[in-house]
Amino acid sequence: MNSSSKIYIGTSGFAYSHWREVFYPEELADTSRLRYYAARFNSVEINSTFYRTPSPQNFIKWYETTPANFSFILKGSKFVTHYHKLNVGTAYLNRFLGPAQNLKDKLRAILWQLPPELTPTSADLEEFLRNLSAFKKIQHIFEFRNQAWYTPETDRLLSHYNAVRCCSDWPGLPFEINEVSLPVQYFRLHGPENAVYCGSYTEDFLHSLAHKIISNSKKHISSYVYFNNDIAGHAVKNALKLMRNLG
Repeated sequence: MNSSSKIYIGTSGFAYSHWREVFYPEELADTSRLRYYAARFNSVEINSTFYRTPSPQNFIKWYETTPANFSFILKGSKFVTHYHKLNVGTAYLNRFLGPAQNLKDKLRAILWQLPPELTPTSADLEEFLRNLSAFKKIQHIFEFRNQAWYTPETDRLLSHYNAVRCCSDWPGLPFEINEVSLPVQYFRLHGPENAVYCGSYTEDFLHSLAHKIISNSKKHISSYVYFNNDIAGHAVKNALKLMRNLG
């Protein structure tokens, strides 16, 4: 792999009780799940931050529990995306992004998942991106749930602010790569064939994805891949298989 690019593979969340015996040993304490997970993956997408902002102490604990090369993706607060529809200033954003700084260099990116009713005509994405630019050194990823955002204009706007549209297989939306040249590609995998949160991806799909990641690396593009098909532990199984495919 090219030294200028990185590969991050993990799951969307890690603290699932139904992963006991499927992934976590029966005797493993709940408080030890992150340490166990981080010994097998180099990254995790945290979904709980969508609902509430953890305390600074919680972020510090996550930082101290994980290896030096581990990274976190935090899902942006729903109060920003779903309640205020991106219409917030830097002071409001700091309520969420401020405590998250306790992850230090392990904070890899923020994932902003926009609601389906939010469209380019109902939200000022550029103003939001301008406000985000006050928080330097944080990569911002956007998952749009309305197809109206899937345009070259949106991709160019995101690129101007060093932000990225993720490649998501959410039902009803195109599973396509951002065509604007960026050093990052982000894959969010919710489940095969519109089976949200469940089902296992095929061997062919995982091999194809591995080839894409290898191709990215040769082009100096870092790849982020997170499996959200948590039911029956398919997410961890698919993530581990993808890692094996990459050698």
